[in-house]
Amino acid sequence: MRLTGIGKIIKVASYYHYVRHDAYAKLIQNAKYNNRPEIDRWLARRFASELQAEGFFNGIDCLIPVPLHRWKLVKRGFNQSQEIAEEISDVTGLPVCLNLYASKGHKTQTHKNADQRQKNVEGVFRLDHSEDLEGKHVLLIDDVITTGSTLLACCAAIRAVQPNVAFSVLSLASTTAI
Repeated sequence: MRLTGIGKIIKVASYYHYVRHDAYAKLIQNAKYNNRPEIDRWLARRFASELQAEGFFNGIDCLIPVPLHRWKLVKRGFNQSQEIAEEISDVTGLPVCLNLYASKGHKTQTHKNADQRQKNVEGVFRLDHSEDLEGKHVLLIDDVITTGSTLLACCAAIRAVQPNVAFSVLSLASTTAI
């Protein structure tokens, strides 16, 4: 399991297996790189509705999208993980917490191997208003999980100041079993 470095993970859900050139992958790529956040929202609403019916969101206190650095946000125009989180919030009523932020930019993870991805995101994320998360069960949200390096870095940033946070993870896609 790629996410073992996080510690105890309560729940994990990914909508589909990511295969680079299949139809779902093209949807994600179109959303992310062609300024189509409505695709992320549509997929997130469908997935959240299915998970809501199964009780997946029971016990979760807030949704935390993987943040983008401000320059990447300006370049892309939106944060795909935040779009997903906001749609899930619409379905579930859970709040989106934007306490986690990218304190410095990093290069794209797209063409990096697992070790390079991990090094690329080390020390990137920070937490504001950490007291808001004390003892909470948070759902970390990303569009695609490849190696898990980004999520591990997010968890490390949160755990560094709030060690009693419980984590669950949700993505629209994952490249292998998480």
